[in-house]
Amino acid sequence: MRYALLLLVSLLAFPSARAAGLAMNLSSETGEFTYLLGSRGFLEGGVDVGFSFLYNRREDAMVSAEVLSLGQQAELGQPWQLGVGAKIFGARLADNRELTAVALGARLGYIIPSRVAPMAFVTEAFFAPSVTSFADSQRMFELDSRLEIEITPTALGYVGYRLVTARMVDNDDDVELDDNVHIGIRFNLVPPRSRR
Repeated sequence: MRYALLLLVSLLAFPSARAAGLAMNLSSETGEFTYLLGSRGFLEGGVDVGFSFLYNRREDAMVSAEVLSLGQQAELGQPWQLGVGAKIFGARLADNRELTAVALGARLGYIIPSRVAPMAFVTEAFFAPSVTSFADSQRMFELDSRLEIEITPTALGYVGYRLVTARMVDNDDDVELDDNVHIGIRFNLVPPRSRR
């Protein structure tokens, strides 16, 4: 419950922003739903803010809030897109252990231009060391790699792989909240300002 309140407070911290996107991805064992502010197309730089809820079949549940600053390399004719950001995680595991972490991360994207269906390979990684991991966690790591394809100007689909692990204080083994291939779709409620 306290993680739901954390997410609500984070949303209220952006009173002038409007919802710009919704994303959902599913695997055989996990589901993730994301509310996006400033959702971007392939070619756009800027700052994205996202709030996510993830759950799995073991009944682990995690909320997160992410800020990601994206470069404008693609707008300048470069195929690469770079970004840096930070992410706050809060989770309750099925065995009632809790984890909270503040992570730093980066994004690397490679854009394949096309007039029909532009595509991009994207990898994002976030890591929280012990100094920014709290509750029952010692550290946390998230890796998300995916192939995105633009279906319409306001929707893209993707297939990817996500790994979310945490080292807990009472165990030397990592707990995996996710380690699966998933498929997903993202809707841009505000059409990207830059079109091909």
